[in-house]
Amino acid sequence: MKYHISINQAGVFVSGLLPHTDLIDWAIVDYLLGVSIALRMVRKVIDGEEYVWVSTPAIVRQIPIIHLKRRAVHMRLRNLEKLGLIAIKMGERRQFYIRLTDKILSVLYFSTKHAIKDTYRATNDTTCATRCALLIN
Repeated sequence: MKYHISINQAGVFVSGLLPHTDLIDWAIVDYLLGVSIALRMVRKVIDGEEYVWVSTPAIVRQIPIIHLKRRAVHMRLRNLEKLGLIAIKMGERRQFYIRLTDKILSVLYFSTKHAIKDTYRATNDTTCATRCALLIN
């Protein structure tokens, strides 16, 4: 079981992905990040890009707090792909091979406080004023 889940809330907010994703998606993303950097994972080069094999049953086992079945995880992965956060290729036996995109990496490693302030000022979104204030300080 995965003991810790790390979510860069500032990165999610600033990227504009908040309305299109939820905590469950980001828990899955955190798992995918761990799998991507693990040295012992099965890797495959497809179309010149390196992909990592991901098991949907393993996601269900490793993140029990999300309470999803394999099919629901599959649908969440497809949504992350649609949002441009991951790339998916299917293996010969319907295996998932994933690659994290630059877009998701910019969300995961986002850390500039000034960018949050600029986004808040540009959108003038008063519904998130409290969240922005917490992120900025």
